[in-house]
Amino acid sequence: MSANSLENRRLVLTGLLAVPVGLALTGAPARAAGPGTAPPNRFRGGQSGSNAALNCLMTRRSVRSFMDAPVSGELVRRVLAAGMQAPSAGNERPWQFVVVTDKARLASLAQVHAYVHFAAKAPLGIVVCADLSKARLKGYWPLDMSNCTMNILLAAHALGLGAVWTGIYPEEERISKVAEICATPEGIVPFALVVLGHPAQSPSPQGRFEAARIHDNKW
Repeated sequence: MSANSLENRRLVLTGLLAVPVGLALTGAPARAAGPGTAPPNRFRGGQSGSNAALNCLMTRRSVRSFMDAPVSGELVRRVLAAGMQAPSAGNERPWQFVVVTDKARLASLAQVHAYVHFAAKAPLGIVVCADLSKARLKGYWPLDMSNCTMNILLAAHALGLGAVWTGIYPEEERISKVAEICATPEGIVPFALVVLGHPAQSPSPQGRFEAARIHDNKW
């Protein structure tokens, strides 16, 4: 391995270990930001260098309050492109997406369960769906869909948007309700509803690193 490669690896590992313990835990109140601008404490998409991706990972938080402003089609495309870049078993990529901007439909989605009521006031929801016809490796598609959904959340954060993953799968009642609202065909399983928009709040990053949960070689 070259000296440059070793140095690059050192920088990455240093960043990985330093970010969690260095995160502010001040509990500062959330502050609103205008469309297209990353509010305080949020990842700046223009960052470069070995720590940019790690900063995005370590500062992402769930956002449930949004500005009254639409999300551009270009931003939606970039978020979905990131979702489609996720790893999947056998590279099957068993995902489909329903992009919901219709206010009446968002209001219906907000009634699916008690933890998604804020969707009614959001500009956009992405229903991440599993296409079972593409999921030939039995039992792996929920893992694939989780990878895809996490990529969407990280991309939204990197682009200055706020987002939250609201659960649908594996609750059969929720799956059925969302399938009806979005008119999904047979074999398409609603997995998650990602509610997103320009954030009206900026939750402070939280350090969650716990050394006690790491076991060397055996438990």
